[in-house]
Amino acid sequence: ACELLFALAASVDGNAESDVLAGPDAEGAVDALLIIMQTHLQEERIQIAGCGTLCCLSAASKSNREINDGTLSGAILSVVSAMSMHRKNPEVQEWGIRALYAQCVLSVNSDANRKSLAESEGDGESGVNVIWRAMDVVKEDLVTIELSCRLYWCLSANDDICNILTRTHKPVEQLISAVMSVHKRPEAAALTEAAYGALANLARLSTTNHKVYRDRKIIAKAIESLQGFGYDEEMYVEACGLLAVLSSNPENKQAIVEKDAVSIMSRLIANFSHNSNLLEEVLNALLLLCIDSKNVKSALSTDSTISALVKMLRDRETSQVLLEICCSIICSLSIRRQSAEMLITYGAVDGLLTVLDRFPQERK
Repeated sequence: ACELLFALAASVDGNAESDVLAGPDAEGAVDALLIIMQTHLQEERIQIAGCGTLCCLSAASKSNREINDGTLSGAILSVVSAMSMHRKNPEVQEWGIRALYAQCVLSVNSDANRKSLAESEGDGESGVNVIWRAMDVVKEDLVTIELSCRLYWCLSANDDICNILTRTHKPVEQLISAVMSVHKRPEAAALTEAAYGALANLARLSTTNHKVYRDRKIIAKAIESLQGFGYDEEMYVEACGLLAVLSSNPENKQAIVEKDAVSIMSRLIANFSHNSNLLEEVLNALLLLCIDSKNVKSALSTDSTISALVKMLRDRETSQVLLEICCSIICSLSIRRQSAEMLITYGAVDGLLTVLDRFPQERK
C-alpha cells in the first residue's frame, strides 16, 4: 500500500495537473501513511516508500497548493525516525535525504519544516545529525551527497539552526570529505559549490571549527577550485566566499596567502567583470586579506589588478556595494607608496571623483 502511494505521488511530468494525491480526498491517505511509518518503524520497505512519497509530495506542494505534504502531521519527525532506525540501510538514507531536502528547500512549508528539523530528536540526539550520518553511508552516491550539501547550505543560512549544527564538528568534516572525494571532477561542480556555501556559513558563525578547516586542508582545495571546473562561476562565488570568511583568522589568512590566492583571485576580477556576485566575494576576500599585510598589498599592486579596480570606479554601471569595497581596497593599497603611485598613474583619483559625483549623499 505504501509503495502504491509512492507511485501515485510521483507525477509523470511534474505538472500540477498530473498530481494524483491532491485535494481533500488525499489528506486522509497522507495522515494514514505517517501513522503506518511510525507503527511499522522497523520495516525497511515501508520507510523507503514512505520517505519517497513524502519527498514527492513536498516537492510538488509549492506548485500545487492542494497537496498536503504532511507538515502539520509530523512528516519531518517520520523521516528523522526512519533514518535513525535504519542507519546502515543506504536506500532508507538516500530517500530520507531526498525527503528532507524536498521538505526543507522545495516545499511550500519549507520554513516550518526547517524549524521542525532543527527541533526534532532521534535516538536522544538532535534530528539534524541524521544528515551527516547519512553522508557516511551513501558516500559513493554523488546525487545524494550533493542534496546533503545543499540541505546543509540551506539550513546553515539560519543563525539559530547554524548554532545547532556547530555543536559538533561532524557536519564540517563530512562536507570537507565530500569536496575531497570529488575534487576537480567537472560533474561535481554543483556539489562543490553547495559544500563551500555550507562551510562558509558554518565558519562565519563559529570560529571554534576553523582548526578543522586548516587540518583538513580545505583552504588549499578552495584555492585550487578557482583554477578548475571549467570556469563554473557560481562555484567560484562560493569558494571566494569561504576564503573571505576564513581570512578573518590570522592563521587562515597566512595559509591563504601562502597558496598564492591573492594573484589567483586578482585574475578573477579581470576575467569575470560581468559577474557582480563573484566580484563582490572576490573583493571582500581581498579586502580582508589586505588588512595588516604588506605582502598582500604588494601582490595586489599589479598593472592588471590596479587597472581593473580603477575601471570599476569609472564605470557608472558599477553597483554601490562593489564601489564601497573597491574604494576600501584602494584606501588600503594607497598606504604603500609604490601602490599609491600606480593608482595615480592609472587614474584612481579621477575614478574616486566620479564615485563622489555619483553618490553625493551616501556617507559610506
